[in-house]
This record gives sequence, structure tokens and C-alpha cells, in this order.
Amino acid sequence: MSVFCVYKFLDENNEVLYVGRTGNITGRIRSQHFSYNGHLPDKCYQQTTLVLYSKCLNEDDVKIKERYLVNKLKPKFNDHMNNGSDFNFIIDDFVWKYIPFDRNSAKEKRAKRQAKTLSARDGIKDLELIRK
Repeated sequence: MSVFCVYKFLDENNEVLYVGRTGNITGRIRSQHFSYNGHLPDKCYQQTTLVLYSKCLNEDDVKIKERYLVNKLKPKFNDHMNNGSDFNFIIDDFVWKYIPFDRNSAKEKRAKRQAKTLSARDGIKDLELIRK
């Protein structure tokens, strides 16, 4: 059973960096974003100090709320979704909860992946030399 949620990444000044949606908040944050294969720029993950999520009723609710938050908050890493739409309604039923994440672990995993890519491409055998 999916639990639909919208989530947001905040920086040290509580500025919203990114807004997303998911049907599995723990898997999305820990296994996809803060892992070696996160799809956002490294700069976004490096600046993130807090991840908050809010549960939604269903798939339609989560899509509407994600679009609403992106256009209302204008996060800098959601440029592709921010079309500048104005809304003639207000959504204020968000109940934000904290989800822990390990930014350092993700950074290490991405560095290892990049080192392996370089190694395979360039025929380098000693990965320790690359990481130093």
C-alpha cells in the first residue's frame, strides 16, 4: 500500500531547495535521493540540512500539492516544474514531519561511483589514487 507524500529539502536558512512527491517516503529519500544515484545536482544535496514531508490523501492529491508548492515556493532545483502559475486557492492542510537522512554517506557513495566510472573508462586500477 502506497502512502503518498509531498516532501521538501531545506537549507540552513530554511529556504526551500526542492519539492518532490512519492508513494514511499523512506525509500525515496534514503534509497534514491541520498544515495549514490540521486538525480538532483550534488549542490542540492550538499545544501540540504532538513527534509520534511507531509502525507496526502491519494495520487491526485499529491500531484496537485506538489505543483502548488513548486509554483508557490519557487525552489531553485525545481526549475523544470515551475511554470509561474498563479492559484486562486490556498492549500494550507500540510502537516510537516521531519525525516532523517545521511548526507555524508550519500556523498561518499557518489564519490566511489564516480571513481569507478573513471577507473573503467580510463583503465585506472587503483581507485585509492583517484579519491585522494
